[in-house]
Amino acid sequence: MKILICAESFYPEINGVSSVITNLTREFSKKNIQISIATKKIIKRKKLIIKNKYIKVHEFKISGNYVNGIRGEKKRYTDFLKNSNFDIYFFYAAQQWSFDLALPIIKSFNKKICFVPCGFSRLNNFFYKKYFDFLFNEIRNINSVIFHSKYYQDYIVCKDKKIKNLSIITNGANTYPSKDKKKNNDILIISEIKFNKGLDRSLLALLMSDVSNNNLKIYSQKKPRALNFYFLLINFLAFLLKLKKINTTFAYGFDEKYFKNERFKFRIFLFGSRLECSPLVLYESAASGLPFVSFKSGNSEEIAKKTGAGITVNSIIEMTKVINKLFYDKKLNRKLSNAGLKNSLKFTWKKIANKYIQIFRSI
Repeated sequence: MKILICAESFYPEINGVSSVITNLTREFSKKNIQISIATKKIIKRKKLIIKNKYIKVHEFKISGNYVNGIRGEKKRYTDFLKNSNFDIYFFYAAQQWSFDLALPIIKSFNKKICFVPCGFSRLNNFFYKKYFDFLFNEIRNINSVIFHSKYYQDYIVCKDKKIKNLSIITNGANTYPSKDKKKNNDILIISEIKFNKGLDRSLLALLMSDVSNNNLKIYSQKKPRALNFYFLLINFLAFLLKLKKINTTFAYGFDEKYFKNERFKFRIFLFGSRLECSPLVLYESAASGLPFVSFKSGNSEEIAKKTGAGITVNSIIEMTKVINKLFYDKKLNRKLSNAGLKNSLKFTWKKIANKYIQIFRSI
């Protein structure tokens, strides 16, 4: 089987799309499936070429999306789609050029296509109305539309519009070696420093909690500019936390591999995001035995129930109460930790990849 995966981001970039595609690609290649990736061109990828005979990367200098405008090698990309010959064309994430450029040609494409929307984050944005009207009409020509949850808006709206060939495949997590070691009292946050990611909510909840005399570690991919207003707010909250003897450390550009040896050591994981689809960090937290407290964003509530590793909240005050509970109640903390380790075996990338392969073979 030959599969073309079209996704704006791919290894070595670190974000949700890249992480999913990188993990799926690794598992697909183990099945001797020939994988080609059509993705954004980045300079540092040349230094980190994937040495795998089953994986080939096609890079395109393109940016933007349907609504904001697409710039770069548009014709080269669409010609590549039209003239290539793969068994499956797998598009990951709407509202990105990798799918949006294909949208107008899908009807005449005459290819077997799978599409994962990833939430339709701007579904209710006035400026995207025309885009979604067009999208809902065109995706009726797609063989399989795959969602990460039946409770999130992308699945619900497609169901309401009577779009057929809908399937559910959850996100997954890496497997971690079992470690029987004592946790320290440190608190972990993995978050980009942007308003939608809600780091302020987690810090405010921690500030109002009973927790003191410990460390908070915040990992983010990019350090914002010094005069960024939201970054100034985050630094002010970190200063207030220092007054109650919570030492905040920021780290940028982390490697996910680092957490395979580090994540399990923390006491709790905080997730304050305002906008998500199906957050991978919660699956990863559960898989490493790290209990999490998360705002109800995307399908975080569903992840908490399925993994048994977390508690979801609606407000900063609720998060504060749960922090106190999970931090000081060692029995509850251990219960959630063990549940996450056990239940996450259902969501390994190997099992998730097999579900995609079943759909690929069925169309």
